[in-house]
Amino acid sequence: FEPFFSTKDVGKGSGMGLATVHGIVHECKGHVIVDTTNAHGATFRVLLPAIAQPPPVQPREQTTPTEMPSHALQGRLLLVDDDPTVSEFMLDMLSEWGLDVHHVSNGIDGLKHFAEDPERYDLIILDQTMPKITGMQTAEQMLKLRPYVPIILYTGYGAQISPQQIKDTGIRALVKKPIDVQAFYRLLLQLLSH
Repeated sequence: FEPFFSTKDVGKGSGMGLATVHGIVHECKGHVIVDTTNAHGATFRVLLPAIAQPPPVQPREQTTPTEMPSHALQGRLLLVDDDPTVSEFMLDMLSEWGLDVHHVSNGIDGLKHFAEDPERYDLIILDQTMPKITGMQTAEQMLKLRPYVPIILYTGYGAQISPQQIKDTGIRALVKKPIDVQAFYRLLLQLLSH
């Protein structure tokens, strides 16, 4: 997916309701991500599938670094995120990549689910900002149950988390939102290959 547009401070009377926009975008196999943390309004990001480029005149023998690998990923993932819109986007994307994904909406439920069978998942993806318990706190508890489980923490507030905190906790990667889809694919490929 590539970002189609991003607009801040959206006012009233914009012409189309958000439900209409969501319906149109979803029909195009896209997603709408809304960030209302800004005290002055909201940011709406519309993600749509990239349009295929016409074939080049001269055939290329090597792929460019930005092209997605053609093979599917394999593995079982636990996704813990309280934002329904982001969760829907992540579930769709990860499932399309061939992964078996289970979703829970907060860290407490994520911990309970993980504790039932710590060996069940090949990788954990945690949102940092959640009610009751943060993603980092959830990761710390999960790593006590299974010390080397690969965990990715993703957040829109990465500046508050230092690389040293990530290293000390045992989290494998910190990913900033909105995610770079191709870089995220490569990260999953790397972590799941181990």
